[in-house]
Amino acid sequence: MDKNNDLKQRHGCVTFWLWLVLIVNAGFTLQYVASLVDADPLLPLPAVFLLALLGACNVYAALLLLRWNKTGFYLFIFSSLAALVVNVTMLDLHPVQSATSFFGIAIWWGVLQIRRDGHSAWSQMESRGLRL
Repeated sequence: MDKNNDLKQRHGCVTFWLWLVLIVNAGFTLQYVASLVDADPLLPLPAVFLLALLGACNVYAALLLLRWNKTGFYLFIFSSLAALVVNVTMLDLHPVQSATSFFGIAIWWGVLQIRRDGHSAWSQMESRGLRL
C-alpha cells in the first residue's frame, strides 16, 4: 500500500457512492453478459457486447477512483460518450434520452468535490495511468 494513500481520507458519502457505482455497474455488466448468452432477437448483439464492455470499464473506473486515481473519472467520461454513441446509433434511442448520461458526469464531479477536513476527494487524487 502506498504511504500517501494512508494519509488520504475521503468523505463517507464519496466512499458510499464509489462502492454503489461499482456494485451497480457490476450488476449491469452481468446482465448484459447474460443477454449475450440468451441472445434476445430485439437487441443487436454488437450493441449488447459493447454495453457489457462499457459496464466493465465503469467497474474499473470506480476501482481506480477508490485507489485515488483520477484517471477513473476520465474513463467514466469516455464510457458515457461511448454509451451515448452505442445507444443512438445501434439501439436507435433518441439523443436527448441518451444524453442523460451527462448528468452522471456532473454528479460524479459534484460527489468528488465533497470535502472532508477541508480537502475534496478530487484534490487528493493523482493521475497515474490505467493501473491499480
